[in-house]
Amino acid sequence: MRHARWILLALLTASGLTVTAQKPGGDLGAIVLLAATDGHTADAKLQSALLDADPRTRGISARVIAAGAHLELRGSVIGALLREKDPDAGAELVRTALHLSGGQDLAAIEPHARRLGTRAMAAQVEWLARARPAEFLAALPALADQPGMKSLAVLVSVAVAQHPAKAGELFDAWLRVAPEHGWRELLDSEYAGRPDVSGASALLVRALGSSRPAIRDETVWFLVRALRDKQQIPAAVLDAALDAVPQESSGWEQFGRELIARQHRKARTPDRTSLLTSAANRRGIDVLDGLPDLYPDERKAVLRLVRDRRLPLLVYREPNRSASRTIDLPSGAVAATLQHAGCKARPGAGIASIGYWPDGRPRQITLERGDLDPSCMRALDALSRISIAEFDYAAVHGPQLIVVPLHPAFRQCDSQRPNREHSTEVRDSREVTSPKLLREIKPDYTRAAMDARIEGIMTLSARLSEQGCVEYSTVTRSVPGLDGQGLLAVTQWTFEPAHLEGERIPVHVSIELTFKLK
Repeated sequence: MRHARWILLALLTASGLTVTAQKPGGDLGAIVLLAATDGHTADAKLQSALLDADPRTRGISARVIAAGAHLELRGSVIGALLREKDPDAGAELVRTALHLSGGQDLAAIEPHARRLGTRAMAAQVEWLARARPAEFLAALPALADQPGMKSLAVLVSVAVAQHPAKAGELFDAWLRVAPEHGWRELLDSEYAGRPDVSGASALLVRALGSSRPAIRDETVWFLVRALRDKQQIPAAVLDAALDAVPQESSGWEQFGRELIARQHRKARTPDRTSLLTSAANRRGIDVLDGLPDLYPDERKAVLRLVRDRRLPLLVYREPNRSASRTIDLPSGAVAATLQHAGCKARPGAGIASIGYWPDGRPRQITLERGDLDPSCMRALDALSRISIAEFDYAAVHGPQLIVVPLHPAFRQCDSQRPNREHSTEVRDSREVTSPKLLREIKPDYTRAAMDARIEGIMTLSARLSEQGCVEYSTVTRSVPGLDGQGLLAVTQWTFEPAHLEGERIPVHVSIELTFKLK
C-alpha cells in the first residue's frame, strides 16, 4: 500500500446532549450471545431483559428476539413498547414488534412510535418501505411534513429497489411532496455514478416542468453534475432543460440551465460571477468546483470562495450500497459480547457474509473461520445474527461483508461510545474545527490478492467518535479481495477529535487508500 489520504466531509453530524460513556457490561454481552441459542431455551432470559434498567439491554434483547423469531414473546414485546421511554430502545421494540407480527399489530404500535419520537417513527417507516409499499406510499405526504424525518428519500429508494413494480408511483409521489433537498437526494441515490441516466428520461422531463421551483432547481443541478461527471444524458432531457425556462425561475436555476446550454449547445451565456459572490443560496457550489464550463472569472470566484470557506459545501448523501462494512450495534454491545464470550483481543477480524430478508433481518449467514478460536467464533455467530440491514440498504442488493475487528482499538472505541440523545446536521464546515489524523495504520495485502496482482484505490466512509476513534466504517469504492483489510486498518486510526463551539463532536470523514504492489 503506497499511500492513504482522508478528507472531512462537508456534511457533518454533530452530537447534541450526550450522557456518560457506557462500559461493556456482562449482561449486555450475555444477551447478545443468546442469539446463537436454538429453540426456546432463552425465552425467560430475554423476557427478563426487556425489563432491564439499561435501555441498551432492552434494545438488544428486542433485536435478539426478532433475529430468533421468538413469536411466543410477541405479547411481551408489545408490553415493553407500552412502557418504554428511551428513544433508541423504543425504535428496536417497534422494529421487533413489526417483525414478529408481520404488521398485524401496526395499529397498536403506531401511537407509541409517535410518542417515542423520530427514531421510533423511522423504524416503523423503514418497515413499511420494505414490506408494505402501498401503505408507505399513502403515508408519504404526511411524513414529508413531519419534522426530523430526514431519511425519507433514501427509504423511497429502498422501496423502489425492493418493489420495482411500484417504482413509477413512488417517484411520482415523491415528486409531489419532497421537501427541500429531498428530490435531489433521491436522484443521486438512484442515478449518481451510473454510466447513463436514460432510464430516468421521462421522470427528469416531468421534474424539469414541475410547478415546484425546488424540484426544478434540484433537477437542473443534478443534470449539471451528471454532465460534469460525463454521464450519458439523452438529448431530449437536455433540450427540456433549455426550451421552456419558467419566468419565475431563481437565479440559481437559470444559471444551472445556462451551464447546460454552454455544454449541450455551445451557447454563450452571461457571466455569473456576481451571482456567485452575492447570492445567499449557493446550493450548486459542490458541482461548480471542478466544472469545466465556467468562465475564467467564475472559476476564480469559485476557487476563492471554496478556499476561504465562505460557502457551505453541501454533499448529497448517497445510499449505502457498499458490499462491505464494519459491524454497527448500540454502544458497548460488540465489546461486551467479545468479552463475555472469552474472545481475547488480537490482530485480525471476524468476518461474516450476510444476506437479508426483505424486512431487513439476516436471512443467510456465512462465517469465515480463518484462525479464530471457538470463543471468537461464538461471538461472531451471535453478532452476525443480530446485524440487521442498514436503513438505506435494500435486501435485493445482495449479501454484505460484515467485519468485526478484534484488535484493542476497536473494542475500546466501542466501549467508550456515549449514548447520543439527539443529533443535528452541520451543513457549514466553517462551524467545525476539523479532526486531525494522529495515528495511521497501513492495510496489509492478503496472499490471494498478491497472487492475483490486485491493485486499486479504495474509498471508505468512517464515523469518528467524540474521542477521535473510528467507531464505524463502510467501503464506498471497493478493491476486490481487499475490503476487509481496508476496514481492519482504518478502524485502528486515531484522530484529534473535531470540535464545534469548543465541544468535541462525532463526524464523518472520507478516507482513500491506494493499494499498489511493489
